[in-house]
Amino acid sequence: MIKKAIIILLVLSPAFSFAEEPLDIADLMTHREYKEAGLEKLSNEEIESLNRWLNKFISPSLGAGRSTPIGSLQADEKGPKKSPLSTLFGDSESKTYKVQSVSRGSSFEINNRNYEASKKCPSFKEGDEVIFLEGSAYGLCTTAVFAKPGTSESCKVWCEED
Repeated sequence: MIKKAIIILLVLSPAFSFAEEPLDIADLMTHREYKEAGLEKLSNEEIESLNRWLNKFISPSLGAGRSTPIGSLQADEKGPKKSPLSTLFGDSESKTYKVQSVSRGSSFEINNRNYEASKKCPSFKEGDEVIFLEGSAYGLCTTAVFAKPGTSESCKVWCEED
């Protein structure tokens, strides 16, 4: 199953925009696809090894890396990714949100929305204040990144479907 997922990614990858950021297999798939491929069973080291192989395999033919994760919002050259929802609801990057609940360091409830970590984020605890650097605190996203303000601690997550 993993081989099938990787082959599909490699076949489709020429259609994507590539620039500086290295590929991360978690960005290339939905949470459901990731689980169905059995990738959640791999350790962080195995995922990192897979990402290194993927970048080594794709980079020579397509450039050094990607400018934005596939399935996420496009990055503005002058700043971070902005959600079209920020026009309607305000910019979630400038607001802080409380982590309402945490399960096993990988499932989070923030702003009454559920998020599943692509890798465990044990430093985030219930009650922590976070800001969204990418994606949306409103849950209307494929992937997101939240962080503790004033620190370098961040967590990359999938936005769960309701």
